[in-house]
Amino acid sequence: MAVTTFEDWTPVRILVVNKSEQEAGSLMSLMAERGYSADKVQGGEQALSMMIERYSPDAVIVDVKQCSRQELHHLHDVNYSGRTQFLGLMNRETAIDYDSTLGLDDFVLEPYEPAELITRLERLVRRRDEASGSKLIRCGDLVIDPSKYEVRLAGKLIALTLKEYDLLCFLASNRGLVFSRKALLSKIWGHDYFGGARTVDVHIRRLRSKIEDSRHSFIDTVRGAGYKFKE
Repeated sequence: MAVTTFEDWTPVRILVVNKSEQEAGSLMSLMAERGYSADKVQGGEQALSMMIERYSPDAVIVDVKQCSRQELHHLHDVNYSGRTQFLGLMNRETAIDYDSTLGLDDFVLEPYEPAELITRLERLVRRRDEASGSKLIRCGDLVIDPSKYEVRLAGKLIALTLKEYDLLCFLASNRGLVFSRKALLSKIWGHDYFGGARTVDVHIRRLRSKIEDSRHSFIDTVRGAGYKFKE
């Protein structure tokens, strides 16, 4: 199965934890320039819980100077998937007093260059996926985790049947290529399957109903040829 490289993973989902609207705005702009999907929260244990659960970020950029120990500990406690990475922003005074039990995966000392922050952020996400052996397939807000047989759209877990999942993985791993109904029957259902081409149409329709809406469109019908996943 072909798997996208890190550079093709668009967008990586970033959560910015910062009590300063101006600083948070600057970080959000930096994430947007890189092509990442980003959201922000000022803090507070309840708000942090809601954002981690709803947004399912790949990484959290947290201003350690502005967060209490309770908030920092809480961030890790609500990291349900265990996959989120934490990058701290510190000044020299904060770094001297930093408690390693707070569990940051890396940190950047202020003042920092935006390029350094981005480099450390990308390194964290790479290292996480290499360590877990996970090879995620990302297509915009759609994220497929073959190691867990999980599909998420904008952070929300999508319930698929096994055949719907196999069909989605195959098409998403071969973006831009057109496959006939006969080819899809052979790849997904096997050469000895006796069902007709309508089986593919039914599964494509069900799959679209689960992963597509007014803001998301992934699968194209190529008239007279078959189906393809958009590049």
